[in-house]
Amino acid sequence: ICNGTITLFWKPNTDYGFIKDWEVYFADDPSGTNRQHVVTIPKSEREVDISDVPCDNTKFYVVVYGSNPNGESALSVNVYFIDYGRPPLPTQTSSTTTSTTPDYEGCGGASFTDTSATPGILDGQIRWTPPADVSGISYWTVFQSTLPDNANGAEFHDQDSGTQISVGTNVLNIISGTRRGTTDGSPANWLIVMGWRTLDNDWWPMSKSCVIPLIDDGGAVPDDLPFFEDLSFEDEDDSWEYASGIVEWNLSQPTADQAYVSHYTVYLAEDENGTLAMQVAQVPRTQGHAIILRTEIGFRNWLLVYATNNYGDALDSVSLRYQEKSPLTTTTGTETITTTTTSSATNTATTLTQTVTSTTPFDQSVTNLRYTDTDARFRVLGGDITWDLPSSTEGITEFRAYLCYSLPCSYHVLLWDTEDGGNPHVAADRTDFKIFSGTGRRTSKFSVNPTRYPGNFICVVAYKPSVGEQPFSMGANLLIVDSNSDQPAGTIYVDDLMLVETNAMELDDYNSTLTGTIVWSKESPALDGTEDWAIVTHWAIYLAEAVRLESPTRLLGEVPFGTNQFTIPGDTLRMNDDAIMVFASNANGKAEHASMIQYGNFTKLVTFTSTTVTTTTSKPATSMYFSQVTFSDTSNAASVLKGTISWEPPNISDDIEWYEIYLSYDDLGSHKVALANYAPGAGNSVKTPGTMNSLELKPDTGILRGTTDSSYPANWIMIFSYRTGFGLSNVGDAARLPLYDDRGSPPDAPPIISLAFSDEDDDPGYVSGTIEWELPDIVDYAYTQHYVAYLADDEEGNNKIPFGDPVPWTSNQIVETNSTETGGRSFVVVYAMNPHGLSDTGFAIFFWDAGVATSTTTTM
Repeated sequence: ICNGTITLFWKPNTDYGFIKDWEVYFADDPSGTNRQHVVTIPKSEREVDISDVPCDNTKFYVVVYGSNPNGESALSVNVYFIDYGRPPLPTQTSSTTTSTTPDYEGCGGASFTDTSATPGILDGQIRWTPPADVSGISYWTVFQSTLPDNANGAEFHDQDSGTQISVGTNVLNIISGTRRGTTDGSPANWLIVMGWRTLDNDWWPMSKSCVIPLIDDGGAVPDDLPFFEDLSFEDEDDSWEYASGIVEWNLSQPTADQAYVSHYTVYLAEDENGTLAMQVAQVPRTQGHAIILRTEIGFRNWLLVYATNNYGDALDSVSLRYQEKSPLTTTTGTETITTTTTSSATNTATTLTQTVTSTTPFDQSVTNLRYTDTDARFRVLGGDITWDLPSSTEGITEFRAYLCYSLPCSYHVLLWDTEDGGNPHVAADRTDFKIFSGTGRRTSKFSVNPTRYPGNFICVVAYKPSVGEQPFSMGANLLIVDSNSDQPAGTIYVDDLMLVETNAMELDDYNSTLTGTIVWSKESPALDGTEDWAIVTHWAIYLAEAVRLESPTRLLGEVPFGTNQFTIPGDTLRMNDDAIMVFASNANGKAEHASMIQYGNFTKLVTFTSTTVTTTTSKPATSMYFSQVTFSDTSNAASVLKGTISWEPPNISDDIEWYEIYLSYDDLGSHKVALANYAPGAGNSVKTPGTMNSLELKPDTGILRGTTDSSYPANWIMIFSYRTGFGLSNVGDAARLPLYDDRGSPPDAPPIISLAFSDEDDDPGYVSGTIEWELPDIVDYAYTQHYVAYLADDEEGNNKIPFGDPVPWTSNQIVETNSTETGGRSFVVVYAMNPHGLSDTGFAIFFWDAGVATSTTTTM
């Protein structure tokens, strides 16, 4: 007897005009052998429920034909009669019992999670739900088999009961070290729970057994491509900017070793390599299709399907290009979905708002999401996730919980609930999710580099069988607070760090009072996966000397993580400090590295005063010469750039069609090379739409820093605008930024070839004046941000003290008009500097006090 729902999925762009109805049959095989008519579905309908339809044990396929008054179609479509591994009968041996199959109640389900991370070795518990009536069952036996027919099934052995599990136990504890395999040496892909009926002298019918895919935890992402062929996808959405429809494939290779794969994950991306990949679906490996809900795609014209397990996606995918590139246009009719990110330690909410265009029927999510980690180990979770139900749960059958690296939910993995033997979901009436104790706080990309891409967020979404899973952008999310007892915070670099104040430009005296507000931004964890937000509870703000950043001790104060500003206490003295450092921190200690700015005459300083300053220039309002450009390199590899270049548009920008971004040797555009735009909506193009003011460099691999001539390194970022009727702007109107390449270490010694300095102070023992230097014709400046000068006892820089303010590498002089006491020092030493510190060595010159010396020029 069969009960269930038959759902039809139409293929887009297909002519169904000659079809009146759909004829549905049960059959022995996909070709329709011994078919049995089940129901007629009108063409206008896509789903029908069947109830108490007789079905014998030889029929395991649903076969559907089109029909009209002239007959049925010659071709059909088919699917296994029972989804998710409800298998055909095993090979039967001769028996003295009647051939009529008794109407036994079926197995209620089974579950297994492999707790061994060794490939081919299984450990853990197999659990199953028996039928209500087990009076005819003598014992249970669990098999592992290549196919769901159990033809080569090998028995599992329980640690105490052997192969025969007593009725009422419903659990098998696998003997530690059990090898995955079958009786003929073929790989085992299925797990089958069968009951032995002594009265019948036979096994329980296969159609009543519990049959589930067997998942082997091999300790790594799959090595395999998906086990299917004939991948297809036709975009049903009329708009270039969106995609929706059904991805289909034909399952194949049933005897291959599939046990290291649990799911197939579907992405849209800009190329076959997965650039800017966006996950749109994930289905069990036994399913032959996936549904893509209406999704904004930008320039993601490729579809990729990866084999997946709890460690993440395989390195390679099956892909196809489903449409040609198209321009990104501005869409209207969007709705604003506001998701609340809540700290699980403080339950204080930070609202993140993003605009999405959606036709999905999910208009509400769970609310008041809460979680407290009960496991004191670092990156190990335990405890319950709880929430309040949405006001309407119509159509929702379950809720799912994910771990994610960043929002809306990147590199996510499903969490498992402990009830009923373990499930990756809970029923729609549940308001809690009980995490398995000892769950690792890791995402799908964590296994590629075990120090990166930790789980920072929990995201809870709803599921409706009619449409699938709720988009992550519409679900509820929560910032995890890892209750680890010994791990200090990891490094997190903030963006746009600046001091907004009134007097920092005049802080020359030791006893000057520093006032103002330190502000910064931090919207999302770094793209390279280095930031663990779940172990950060607050920001710690320090003052320090720029030449002694290694161990700052002067703590200004702390603010909660999620706050983006700190007001300096009114009685704070400058003393010798000239740098502000912002550390990620927790109760176990602060991070190793900090974000830093110097106050004084530096480009990162923003000063607001009550005085209105007016300037006049000869530049037109369409020029970008004065536009601010920002870029922070998130790669720590030399000559590799990652991150986002952002810029201000000119005062008049209405007629800009696109921007072109270049790397060049100097600010005249010499040897410039165009950067391909990998930003969302721009594709692999050298043109960034005029409506956009940022360019994200390729996030996975970064780009190599260089120019059209390898002899000339790239030292500048330059941005040109293209205007209707005027073409590309000239170099004099381009925006520009000196480039800093963060390789994770201090710069090399400054490439100075000569240095000059004359003391201009008449007082003995004091010195002032201008330091000037000459550089070679070709210099790689990009690992340096500033040059800084010191007075020292010798050319090695011993006993050095600061002399003058640091200057950008674009300058070739340091001017110090204030008298500095020499303390017997007679050398000026110039060093290169970046956020990681000073160069190991500097360039030195000996000087005489003004009362004795004349101007000196030295080449060293």
